[in-house]
Amino acid sequence: MTSPEPTQRKEARRLRLTRRLADALETLLAHGDSYSDLSVESLINEVGISRYTFYAYYADKGDLLQAVGEDVTLDLAEAGAAWFQLPTTAPKSDLREALRPLFETYGRHRTVLRAISEAAAYDARIRTVHQALVNRAATALQGHIEDAQAAGAAAPELDAGRTASWLVWMLERGLQQLVSEAPADEVGTLRDALTDIVWRTLYTGHRPQT
Repeated sequence: MTSPEPTQRKEARRLRLTRRLADALETLLAHGDSYSDLSVESLINEVGISRYTFYAYYADKGDLLQAVGEDVTLDLAEAGAAWFQLPTTAPKSDLREALRPLFETYGRHRTVLRAISEAAAYDARIRTVHQALVNRAATALQGHIEDAQAAGAAAPELDAGRTASWLVWMLERGLQQLVSEAPADEVGTLRDALTDIVWRTLYTGHRPQT
């Protein structure tokens, strides 16, 4: 009788498989298919694994997307840290540069993130992942705003929590609707516009302009 695979080893294998399947999702969705139209068969054929292997790690296609979403969330959290960890004396030019990783990370994962947004409308598991992604970013941004307010580097009258939620939801929708299909030169212009919005909202009058 075969003994069960140790939990730690199975989780490591699942993570590696999740990342392979995430690449397959990106490829298939980039061809114009919607996530709801994709079959498990098309995914396993793209990666070259058996149905048995797939179902050893995922209950269904929604379970896979949940795992992919959790992994992508970590990438986005790391990308957001460049902004949220800016020094309280950072000028506007540093803010613009700190927003670059968010744009680049979204660009890498845009098709999967669109799939998560699509599936969140009808799958409670994916809705939870999507909400957690937004909540994590909003909490980190709230902490950044509060630290900047305490240092006199952000507008003191702002409600840090609600301002953070508004900005994160705006950024999430904007990346999806505006940046997703934009040509490279337009992406830079969009980042300039976002830099102006964030700067005027949080820092104008409290930080050096350049």
